[in-house]
Amino acid sequence: MPEPSHRFIRIQLFLLCLLLCLSLRAQTAAQPSDDGKAPQTDPDRKQALEFLENGKMVQAMPLFEKLCSKYPKDAAMWERWGLQHSATPRLWGIRI
Repeated sequence: MPEPSHRFIRIQLFLLCLLLCLSLRAQTAAQPSDDGKAPQTDPDRKQALEFLENGKMVQAMPLFEKLCSKYPKDAAMWERWGLQHSATPRLWGIRI
């Protein structure tokens, strides 16, 4: 039986490495983030930021509270939650 050429072996090795890389990428994409931040695709995050952009702070507050309890290491969510609490009394005409 003739030995395979070096080119054929290189092609097989390349395809094997490519397959391995693609499978690892798919596996890590399916896992949740370990950094503790709210993912961009979280529907509550999207809704809360949309409320914030539209000036609907009262509606955004419960969503930011939920996000802070769900992702306690996400400093940006805590910051936005704090901003909501500091701005809300002014919206209702309450002086602190």
